[in-house]
Amino acid sequence: MNRLDYFFENAKGKVLYIGCYMRPPINIASTYLSLFPSKDMTGLDLVMEDAALNIKKGDALKPFGVNEYDTIIAGELLEHFDKEEAKVFVSNCWKALKEDGELILTTPNLEALLNRLFHKFDNANCGGFSPHKVLYTIHGIKVFLNDQNFIVNDLFMLPYDEGSSPDLPKIVYVLRSIMHNFLPDSLRENIVVKARKK
Repeated sequence: MNRLDYFFENAKGKVLYIGCYMRPPINIASTYLSLFPSKDMTGLDLVMEDAALNIKKGDALKPFGVNEYDTIIAGELLEHFDKEEAKVFVSNCWKALKEDGELILTTPNLEALLNRLFHKFDNANCGGFSPHKVLYTIHGIKVFLNDQNFIVNDLFMLPYDEGSSPDLPKIVYVLRSIMHNFLPDSLRENIVVKARKK
């Protein structure tokens, strides 16, 4: 299973996909909407607006609804917020979800083997700048979401694939997938979590 499959097998009712646009060659929004045209889905993105795809331009750190959505999806987004911004973002999700609504997130695992070996997200290895402000462990994401009034229903790990980061040669994704199968969860790369509003 990849994250696209998981998102749309688990997205129920009225769906908001936050951060739905990715630069070419992969436009996640159009890919998702073409694969799942029957979904009642709205996109919210900081850099893109497309009325034909029902994508609105907006900031996830500002309120985006009250009791409006059954499912909110945010893939590879949480790590781009600092701790306070992450609280604001998840609080906005909580407010926008209907009673018993679900939040589906993916985020890099701080303790992943590749992160440990190559210090992949250290500022020093990103030219003094890392677009990732806060990374979470498996335990850390559970605690964080619980503190924000969510109950984690499902959590599992996935390797990075082209849907996470389209810039690498295909062989890299194949090797990551093979390595993923031999590692314990604590050393795998990508956390996928589904949490229900308390």
